[in-house]
Amino acid sequence: MSETSDVTEAVVKTARRIGGPGWLIIASVTLVMLVALLFGGVRLGAITPQGRAFLEARTSGLKLGRIGRLKIEGLSGDIWRDFGVGRLTISDEKGVWLEARDVHVVWRATELFGRRFHADRITARQALVLRRPTLTPKGKSSAAPLSIDIDSFALRLVTRPEFSRQAGDFDVAGDYEMARRGGQKGRLGVVSHLHAGDHLNLVFDLGRNKTLLLAADAQEANGGAIAGALGLSAERPFDLSAKANGTIERGAFTVLARSGDTTPLKAGGAWDPQGGSASGRIDLSASSLTRRLERMFGAGAEFSVLGRKAGAFQDLKIQVDSPNLKLSGRGLGISASGSRAPMASRSPP
Repeated sequence: MSETSDVTEAVVKTARRIGGPGWLIIASVTLVMLVALLFGGVRLGAITPQGRAFLEARTSGLKLGRIGRLKIEGLSGDIWRDFGVGRLTISDEKGVWLEARDVHVVWRATELFGRRFHADRITARQALVLRRPTLTPKGKSSAAPLSIDIDSFALRLVTRPEFSRQAGDFDVAGDYEMARRGGQKGRLGVVSHLHAGDHLNLVFDLGRNKTLLLAADAQEANGGAIAGALGLSAERPFDLSAKANGTIERGAFTVLARSGDTTPLKAGGAWDPQGGSASGRIDLSASSLTRRLERMFGAGAEFSVLGRKAGAFQDLKIQVDSPNLKLSGRGLGISASGSRAPMASRSPP
C-alpha cells in the first residue's frame, strides 16, 4: 500500500506542475488502477473455492436454447484459462438426457471482448447420451451472441438404446468454427469401440464465404448405433456417402445412404452461372425421424428441381411426386446476383 501511495503522490505532484493536462494524467492513471484492481479481484476470486462455488450456482439452470438447461458440478482450475468440470448435465422437462464426466477446457477468456469464444482444447473422459431430448418450440432466428472457435475436441461418447436403438461406444475427435453472423466449418471423426472398422468421417465448410465443401462417409458393416441415431435400423448394414464441392456460382453434389437392401436417400445435382438441376428420392418410411412426413406424404417421395438463367432471375421448375402429394411449380427465383422474384406454383388435382 505504501508503494501505491508513493506512486499516487508522485503523479499528483507531476500533474500540478504540468497544469490542466496533468489532471487528465491523474484520471487516466486512476482509471487504469481501478480496472486492474477490479479485474484482479474478479480473476482471483473465480479461482478460489468460494468463487468457484458461486460460479457453479450461477451457471446451474442456464437455458441452452431448445435442448434444455445446464448444470455443472466440481468446478476446478483457473476459470479464465484452464479449468475442469467434474460433472456436466443437460436436462429437459423429463430430466437429464446428457451427462459428461471430467470435462477439461483450455480457452482464451480475453477474446470474449471481441464476441468470440475461442478454446484451444476441449476434452471429456466420457459423454453419455441417455435418450433424445424433448426440444422446446423453435424461436425467432437471430444472430448468435458469440462466434465459436474450437481448435480441437476429443471425448469418449457412449449412447444408450433409447437414443441410438443399440448401445454405442465411440472415440470422437475434431474441430469446429462458427461465425456469429452465419457460416460453419469443421471436422469430425467417430470410431467405434464395439465394432472394428465402423466409423463416421465428416468435413464441412458451409456459408462462411463463397466456398461450399461437404464430405461425409459412414459405415457399419452389421448395423449399429450410428444408423440407430439417424432413426434407421440398427440391425442392418449401413453406409453413407455425401459429397458437395464448389462455390456459390458453380459446383455439384451427390448423396447416397443405404440401410440393408433399402435406399433411404439418393440425390445429386450440379449448378453453374447459367442454371442448375437436382433430383433424387427419399424413403420416408426408412427412419423413425421422418414418421411425421411419412404420414403426410406417403412412404416415399421423388423430387426434381431445374433452373435456367432468365435475365436477372432464374426460371425454376419444381416437381414432387409422392403417394399423397403430386406437386409441380414454375416461376422466377433467386438470380445469380441475389435478386428475388415471386414464384408461381400449382398442385394438380
